[in-house]
Amino acid sequence: MPKPSPKDAKKSKPPTPPAPVRDVRVPTTLVPNFLQCPTIVKVVVGPEGAEQMYFVHESLLVERSHFFNRALNGKWRESDDKTVLMPDDEPEIVLAYLQLLYTGNLPIQESPRDKRKEFEILIELYILADKLQDPKSMNLVIDAFLAQARANKGPAGMRIANAVFDGTSEGSRLRALVVDHFVDRGGEGAVHGKWGEPHPEFLFQLSRRLLVKKKDLGVGGWGGLSISSSAL
Repeated sequence: MPKPSPKDAKKSKPPTPPAPVRDVRVPTTLVPNFLQCPTIVKVVVGPEGAEQMYFVHESLLVERSHFFNRALNGKWRESDDKTVLMPDDEPEIVLAYLQLLYTGNLPIQESPRDKRKEFEILIELYILADKLQDPKSMNLVIDAFLAQARANKGPAGMRIANAVFDGTSEGSRLRALVVDHFVDRGGEGAVHGKWGEPHPEFLFQLSRRLLVKKKDLGVGGWGGLSISSSAL
């Protein structure tokens, strides 16, 4: 039987797949047209004497944040001089928020990777976006929190849970996410540690979520108890 010639072997070789490309195309309706905005807003962050100043296109702020929209379009001093004072906020967190507005990305990954630091920044950023009434940024932070949680095997830690429940209100999506995170990843030792007692509302929500999960798994009834009748 004749052997295939090199020419035939070359013909039978599968074609090389095209190199992957990053598709940066998006609908025009998703891109704020801030480059044609002639007005620049000065955002002053931090206490007097230690403040940081950031200069931001007005249209970018008012299209995303109800807080900035009211401040810059109402009968307020900020509307006249295009300066917004944020003395109670952290410059690092506001800068991360502004970077999110401009780029859609959060340059917060530490090297070497510090998951606790990233979680803390994300929590503060979510609280800020909530304060600024920017639901789109809140949802983006939720996505980043999920990505960070999935990249780590263990729970975020009691310090993170307490920070979330101290800084958010009832019904917060971030609260629900943290509770689910502890249900999936946490163990008995997850609610103990050097960061103080767990937030009471966190414990309540965690207990309720665990009972729901127990019911979903079909676990229950008195038959599973190991306690003896003499102890009753």
